[in-house]
Amino acid sequence: MLAIQTDKEIIYQDEINHYVNTLQELIDKATPTKPYYKEADEPLCAYCHNPLDAEEHCEICDQRIDWSFE
Repeated sequence: MLAIQTDKEIIYQDEINHYVNTLQELIDKATPTKPYYKEADEPLCAYCHNPLDAEEHCEICDQRIDWSFE
């Protein structure tokens, strides 16, 4: 059986994909990530590689940071 999508259905699917991607990005940023250490002494944001202070979020991309030690 051949299913034919109308232009309206394709547009709706594109919108749904856009919203799903946006929600996934928000979930990813809300999930704490450990700092990335390129050099042994300077913590960087794992998402945008911005230098970090001891804050809960990156100042540039707003990624939540997990400062706990393993």
